[in-house]
Amino acid sequence: MHVETDLIDEITLYVPNIAGQVNRALKALAEAEVNLLAFSLEQAGPYGIVRLIVSDMEKAKASLQKYAFGLTVTKVFAVAIPHEPGALQDVTEVLAANSISIEYGYVAMPQKANQALILLKVSNEKEDEARKFLASRDLNEIR
Repeated sequence: MHVETDLIDEITLYVPNIAGQVNRALKALAEAEVNLLAFSLEQAGPYGIVRLIVSDMEKAKASLQKYAFGLTVTKVFAVAIPHEPGALQDVTEVLAANSISIEYGYVAMPQKANQALILLKVSNEKEDEARKFLASRDLNEIR
């Protein structure tokens, strides 16, 4: 399995764990007519960490900042893999075999799709290595 890999921009928001805060962020995006391509939410103490891949980065940033959300933009790998058992493990095995640790990750998958899009953050100093290993490797070799 040859994978397609791109480094793309991800928005990270830290929102208070108060009812309605995530809704405010999503409302800001909807009002700006920005489509969500991927969404992740996790709790980190008194805050939620919201990670977003969006259809229009500039419109998203402007609208979120208008609603007084602080945000950061991070580069993450978008890796298209087949939607089949073991495909994600093939990717993580290539990274592990090359001493590249994953800081976090999540999946975006359209309903009825035959591919999944995994989003992985690796350490900044390992981005070039990760791109090289993921792009040049036939992941079927390691099954």
